[in-house]
Amino acid sequence: MLKKFYLLAGAVLGIIYIRGLYIPLMDNDAAHHANIALHMFLTGDFTSLVDQGQDYLDKPHLLFWLAAISYHIFGVSAFAYKLPSLLFSLLGIYSTYRLGKLLYSKEAGRLAAFILATCFSFVLANHDVRMDAILTSAIIFATWQLIAFADTMRWKNIILGSIGLALGFATKGIIGIAVPGIAVAVHLLYQQNWQTLFNPRWLLLPVFLFIFISPVLYCYYQQFDLHPEKVIRGQSNLSGIRFILWSQNVERLEGEKFGSVAKGDPFFFLHTFLWAFIPWSLLTLAAYWKRLKKFIEKKFRYNPEREIVTFGTATLVFIIISISNFKLPHYLNILLPLFAILLAGYLTGPLRNKQQTDLFITQIITACILLVFMIVLNLWVFPVRQWWVIILAMIPAMLYFGFQHEATRVQRIIMLSIATALMCNIFLSFSFYPQMLSYQAGDALADFVAKEHIDTRRIYYLQEHERSNSFEFCSATLLPEIPTAQVAALHQPCWIVTGERGREALINNKVSFKEAKQVFHYRVSRPKVNFLDPQSRVDQLSRFYLLSIEPGK
Repeated sequence: MLKKFYLLAGAVLGIIYIRGLYIPLMDNDAAHHANIALHMFLTGDFTSLVDQGQDYLDKPHLLFWLAAISYHIFGVSAFAYKLPSLLFSLLGIYSTYRLGKLLYSKEAGRLAAFILATCFSFVLANHDVRMDAILTSAIIFATWQLIAFADTMRWKNIILGSIGLALGFATKGIIGIAVPGIAVAVHLLYQQNWQTLFNPRWLLLPVFLFIFISPVLYCYYQQFDLHPEKVIRGQSNLSGIRFILWSQNVERLEGEKFGSVAKGDPFFFLHTFLWAFIPWSLLTLAAYWKRLKKFIEKKFRYNPEREIVTFGTATLVFIIISISNFKLPHYLNILLPLFAILLAGYLTGPLRNKQQTDLFITQIITACILLVFMIVLNLWVFPVRQWWVIILAMIPAMLYFGFQHEATRVQRIIMLSIATALMCNIFLSFSFYPQMLSYQAGDALADFVAKEHIDTRRIYYLQEHERSNSFEFCSATLLPEIPTAQVAALHQPCWIVTGERGREALINNKVSFKEAKQVFHYRVSRPKVNFLDPQSRVDQLSRFYLLSIEPGK
């Protein structure tokens, strides 16, 4: 019965993920990353990372390489940019299944895969694509392979594990190596398996790892170490290799340049987890609490029937990122597969009747809250415009009610949670996100430029004024900047893409222009309550312009 439900629910889930490929890119991060890959595609330079004409130091190459290659195959589009992340997500979901199967059972592994694939933050990572889907998948793949190697000492596992570590490193640096390393250390120390821990075969791991990360190190060396004269962030003599191996991690831990908004909140990742892992977050807290009590009761003595990989790794990494000063919500994504396996092991294990009842009531309340939230979003904030979206959203509910009569209480908990997640993501993917993104100026301006056949080679930004990453991506061009004072000196007609400050600067410099197009703009990746409220929305909007400049007029 549950297998049939998984099959049908999986088909609906596939529709949601495929739909995400066609949702426009959001400013700023997704479109920003896509434009770095666009520079690779347009110039053919796959060694250098260039952002808005400047050397880009912050993150390694993998996402940009994959996107640029995808542009070559499919053309420059949201589909092409997002597809590599979706393929990696499939690897991450499968790796979660395999690690869950290894640590618990096939049933637990299957459930863990569904938990990961339906939690809010993982779906969002495939709609608003940054580094997270690739990094999360690389980490859980490497963890699975290295735990398997620790248990079997098979050569293929250490080679594949090294590849997984290298993929994580090539996506976001040392964090891609650290998390699987913590998982293996926790696993072997808990078992007190000294023979495996000190097995000389582990010495091959850094050798393989160095070989696989060498392309990234080479690129950093070529772009930065060979050019000490370059000034990056106000500094010269910067070593790219030292940055990616050391300085990047120090910066994030100190929180001075990255993610410092919530550095004074030690509970930031706790309340982030509550919404990021919806609809599974409360169940996971129950599973975590039960596992914690068991370990404390047994004084953390080894029990072959109780794994510590998920609990121990999640706990240590959670503590590290919570006491550090770098705090952004998507940094929690790397732990989601571990939480999924921990919860799956809990739900497929022995549960007393009272526990089952309490968990079922908890999920009914969670489902009701999410349903009310969806009603507010899709009837008041952005009303659903297509009747078929409502019909599609009813399919998960029909699946749940169609199978519940022959299900156990635990199976009802699982099916209710999956059905709720599917229903919410259908409304978000097919109605809410597309309508919200209609307030992103870059897409509308790019459509106008294409329809009017405007030569993109004659379009500029004003230096030190507003830019639109989404406009550049949608028009498949990287715009040069021009100082405001030089616009009047141009000898050929041109166009300027700018915002309200840039338009005002042209007026102050007595530059004549015509408004070819004016559109509303809002940073949709950070929606605020006043924007979501239809009554106050217009007051939250700024304007972007496509201005026509004709010399001598």
